[in-house]
Amino acid sequence: MVDCLAFDYDDLSELGQGDEGTVFAIHGDELLAVKMLEPVPPDLEARLEAMLALAPASWGGDAHDPRHLFLAWPGAGARWVYEDTVSGLVLPRISHDVSLVSALGPDGRSPRQPARYLDWVRMAKGIAYIVERLHEADVVVGDMSPRNILVTREGLVTLVDVDSMQFHFRGRMFPATRFTPEYAPPEYASATVQYTKDGDRFGLAVLLVQILLGGDHPFEGAATAGSNTTLVDNIRTGRNRIASPASLMPVPRQPPGKILPREIHALARRAFSATRERPSAAEWHAALTNMWVRLQTCSSNVNHQFAQELLACPWCAGPDLFPPSAPSDAAPRPRGGRRVDPAAGVPSNLTVHRSPPSASRPPGALAPLGFILLIALVLLIAIGATP
Repeated sequence: MVDCLAFDYDDLSELGQGDEGTVFAIHGDELLAVKMLEPVPPDLEARLEAMLALAPASWGGDAHDPRHLFLAWPGAGARWVYEDTVSGLVLPRISHDVSLVSALGPDGRSPRQPARYLDWVRMAKGIAYIVERLHEADVVVGDMSPRNILVTREGLVTLVDVDSMQFHFRGRMFPATRFTPEYAPPEYASATVQYTKDGDRFGLAVLLVQILLGGDHPFEGAATAGSNTTLVDNIRTGRNRIASPASLMPVPRQPPGKILPREIHALARRAFSATRERPSAAEWHAALTNMWVRLQTCSSNVNHQFAQELLACPWCAGPDLFPPSAPSDAAPRPRGGRRVDPAAGVPSNLTVHRSPPSASRPPGALAPLGFILLIALVLLIAIGATP
């Protein structure tokens, strides 16, 4: 049996709906939310009992933000007051600004999401780190979709909808329940899907490269062969802009794969090759950390960062996906005591105190002492010039 909280519909306010149910806010509680499932999976109570005993149940978040969580992991079961069975989950309420799928879209850019490329790299680094830790805990994500990721303006990320992940508990396997075709490996196209960490590695690589390219999916585009193909067709046939760029037609103003550092580009080629071992989440995290600390900032736009090995800013030369911020949005704004990571730049909550300006004088006015010194200098010059 698991701890279960009972709710009346009047206790809740709807936050959003998904394929598996509805998420509600709890009146009077800003820290928790409730996800009611419809239909209720037959193994929900057993799955929830297992999740509460797994290592991720005790994880926190970024050390520089006491309110951040890596995962929206359930803490208890939920049921309606008029029912006796568990029909949902009690979850931490994540107050992040946008979902990653919104941030990646061309129409999703807003002051609520990361404005600097530096923070997009931090986003990618954070996702790789979370997946690395999940794999170490023997948890398979399954659905490596941007819809399951929330992001703050500072580039911190949280994985949600974690109840669909795959894990083992007391000799029983709880399988992943779904995947998103645009982020799934070719082998998931079979009638019977076997979710694996290797499948996660493919979806992770697609997602990370998409972030690093400013939102462009590496498998999106028309095949050069002339046939009409979808993004999913390209995944199944291996056509992409990293490992086989000649297989897809060029897209105007699309960031080229060459903007990626060599180390990142090599990992992506491995991930998208049908004959090579896909890099682990740990490899991605190490490479992205190395990329992050080595980024250089453009002299023309502080929101532009790029790899040191590039001779010029690719965002100035191509599509400007990170335009200058408005004065009020020039830097991330920490909320509620958040400590900004020093490696990400100067903390935006520091106030620069300047001395008040001195009293002004009319143009051309001189102080009395200055006037006297000027007269003395003229007299000395005149005396010295006398023969």
